[in-house]
Amino acid sequence: MILSCKSLKPDAKANPLNSSTDVPGENSGVKFDFHFVNGCSERMKGNLKEAKVHFSVCKELQPQNPAVRYELAMIHRLLGLNDMALDEAKICALAEPQNEWYHLLLIECYRTLHKNNEMIKAQEELVKQFPERNDFKQDLAYSYAITGQFNKSLQVYTQLEKQVGVNEELCMNKVKLYKELNKPDDAEKELLKLVHSKPEESLYRTYLADFYMEYKQPEKAKPVYDTLLIMDPDNPAVQLALHDYFSLKGEQQKAFEQLKMAFSNAELDAASKAQILISYMSQSENTPAFFAQGKELAEILLKVHPNSPEANALYAEFLIRENNLNAASVYLSKAAYLNSANYDTWDKLLLADIELSRLDSLELHSSKALELFPNQAMVYYYNGYANLQLKNYTKALHALNDGAALVNGNASLLLRFLSSAGDAAYYAGQTETAFKKYEEALKIDPDNTYVLNNYAYFLSLKNTQLEKAEKLSKRSLELKPEEKNYMDTYGWILYMQKKYTEAEVWLSKAAAMMPPNANILEHYGDVLFQNKKINQAIETWEAALELNKSNASLKEKIKCKCLNENQNEK
Repeated sequence: MILSCKSLKPDAKANPLNSSTDVPGENSGVKFDFHFVNGCSERMKGNLKEAKVHFSVCKELQPQNPAVRYELAMIHRLLGLNDMALDEAKICALAEPQNEWYHLLLIECYRTLHKNNEMIKAQEELVKQFPERNDFKQDLAYSYAITGQFNKSLQVYTQLEKQVGVNEELCMNKVKLYKELNKPDDAEKELLKLVHSKPEESLYRTYLADFYMEYKQPEKAKPVYDTLLIMDPDNPAVQLALHDYFSLKGEQQKAFEQLKMAFSNAELDAASKAQILISYMSQSENTPAFFAQGKELAEILLKVHPNSPEANALYAEFLIRENNLNAASVYLSKAAYLNSANYDTWDKLLLADIELSRLDSLELHSSKALELFPNQAMVYYYNGYANLQLKNYTKALHALNDGAALVNGNASLLLRFLSSAGDAAYYAGQTETAFKKYEEALKIDPDNTYVLNNYAYFLSLKNTQLEKAEKLSKRSLELKPEEKNYMDTYGWILYMQKKYTEAEVWLSKAAAMMPPNANILEHYGDVLFQNKKINQAIETWEAALELNKSNASLKEKIKCKCLNENQNEK
């Protein structure tokens, strides 16, 4: 008999972990009850080791008590002591063969230890003890099947069918077994039997038609599909099945028409349609016809399911492949907000904002994405980039610093963070921080021309470490000798070093390159002025002013025909 934990009440003052000598009274039955109740209590609290202590005392007092053995077996399983659990479970099942819970525990112990033969014997014994329990028979049939004993499994299912009659679960399990045994004729008979058992059920006919298609018997499948169309013409499962049928027959246009009907059918969920569309997308990379069909399906999907995130995201994908980023961004935005947990959609939306130079949108979307994905480093980069371009330099620096802290093992990404953080720090007025960021970046890639150039240029603007600036700039030119911005930087550093003749050579080259740049032309005008070429300098400044009419400094130079004060700190 299993003792009920609820029926036994220990002394309220008793310590459940005390030795048996602390239990009130000398009667062993009282001791047993005390420890059994406390064992149950500790188990329910999750204190498995304490519970085991109590049940072990019970086992000493009543070694053959199956209830105690059952509790110990359960605790051993929870503690991962599976061999010990099996030993206890065997004693339970042997002591009380009519107790189904003891048998079920024994079966689970065998299953955990992958002792399939012993498990099946225990299941056979369970079925023998409880012949009226069909669920035990089904479990046995399943165990036969997974261990490759297909014929035994079939026998059990057949016996069950005699008891409960023909039903979908039993028939479909038998069909699977016949397929494993390479007996398609018997599988067909099972499916026909299922169809005849309930002729009005279209799903059973779908199983039969699918079977015929699987075994390359389209001539048998077609009349089944014809019947299905009469029975249930709007059934999307039938439409999809007919798509497969016509595809197998090589009638691709008919197949596609059935697929369009399925996509137009609101009964077929958006997620299922999306999976089909994804396969079209992958095939469309090499087959233009698939792209056109895929986009048509995407349009239908969006029309039927306008608020589906999958529909919006997939339609955006087709637009992206057509290089229609402007339209794609609209659907990406909708998809992102409909399913805010999908990082991939947000990432594509942010990339679209960058490609379209929509800095305000990028800042807005990346700020929202930061709330949703605080552990994604790239979101911080996008936000930092947006704020840097929008001249929100302090916000940019914060985002870039936070994102860099999340980068792990990706040197190229960390380099991007550091170089952008250097720019943000400089423009935020944190010059020393900026230079430290550039130094860290150059440790990762000493030949990164972007960092070399910016670092050198900002050093020259601060009129500090000009020899180092010259060295950095010269290296960037060695790596990219035709880059006019690098020529400008190098020429300006020479200018700051008062090497006006050399500076003019490099600034002249930079100024001559197209398209014209106002900043470069201004630098060139300055060096011309220093080299006493006043008229040419003024002409060059005027050309620069045409490109940047709001430049007050240029206007002043032209007006006074002189360089501004503090020119070296510009």
